[in-house]
Amino acid sequence: ELELVYELVATKAMLSVGEEKFRQFVFADTFYDNHEAIVAKIKVKQTSLSLAAEIKLKECLQNTPGLQRKIIRNLQIIFRFLVQIGGEPDQKLGNYCKRWLKDEVALPSDLQDTICLKHLLDLYQCVEDYGLSKGVTPLEKFRVDLPPAPQVDLLEQLKQQGVPFADFILVMQRFCHRHLSQADDKTIKSPNSPVAECLGDVMRWPKTTINALKSAIAKDNQDVTEYAIERRLKSILVSGFQVRHIASAIDFLEKEMTGKKPKQGSRVGRTFQLGLTG
Repeated sequence: ELELVYELVATKAMLSVGEEKFRQFVFADTFYDNHEAIVAKIKVKQTSLSLAAEIKLKECLQNTPGLQRKIIRNLQIIFRFLVQIGGEPDQKLGNYCKRWLKDEVALPSDLQDTICLKHLLDLYQCVEDYGLSKGVTPLEKFRVDLPPAPQVDLLEQLKQQGVPFADFILVMQRFCHRHLSQADDKTIKSPNSPVAECLGDVMRWPKTTINALKSAIAKDNQDVTEYAIERRLKSILVSGFQVRHIASAIDFLEKEMTGKKPKQGSRVGRTFQLGLTG
């Protein structure tokens, strides 16, 4: 039965069972659960949005209530179509949606004519990060102070490996938004889980982090392999650093960057420019 479910349902972006009698079943809001698996299957090479497109996108999000959630939902479906059907990197997003979804991605027409399939990952993260700018408050059980010893180790490892604090904070913010802020979220994590188990995958991190780790490995006269990068990445997610400490770690690093004491109960927000992962 499980094999049939996988073959007939789990790998599909949308099911249509006789449109006259049944509505279409669209698979969305499960993107976080399978983020790495889905992204790994996308064969269209990805690149960053232009600065002009990103500015226009932010203006649209700011001026249109509810637009962020609609775009996120549509993009989750598009990613699954892209895995199943594929596409050309320079194919316009608007044309792709009209052909396969019989719908639009909820973006203004000028952006649909500018943004291509090669921009999808950056588009998704830019739209998601816009929500972080308004602040994300993790559930109380995830707001436990990071002990002094892991604080020292974390700071030492970030400096030693040359990883930008901004990258680290951004990844933690996304994790809070995706997994630590909704009590009824089925992807909610255990407070006692080591952060290294949840964020040790290279695909979750900006290219600037990966490049910094590659430089650190080369500086130590070691072979720059995928295994070596993963080991370095997990080394910055130090022992004793658990999921319940993530909000505290963000607060701690923001204090280190600004030299100011963070406010009690401060909210987690997007402060820095997106670094494209993958």
